[in-house]
Amino acid sequence: MVGKQRIQLAKKHGKNRISCSAGGPKSSQNVPEGKTTVRPWLLTLFIYFSVRGSSIFQIIQSVRKGM
Repeated sequence: MVGKQRIQLAKKHGKNRISCSAGGPKSSQNVPEGKTTVRPWLLTLFIYFSVRGSSIFQIIQSVRKGM
């Protein structure tokens, strides 16, 4: 019986620690709807150049190994 009470108390204490230790500033958690932190066109541009740069790098690497 005492073991069950100890486990229940530990669970309750652990739950409080988890909810109180949520990291990060409170202001970043309340972002209004419709307002994004990264513009969609900027994200698209980043992904496009990342993929293009990776493919060009791969082509250069394969040409060097082929010679």
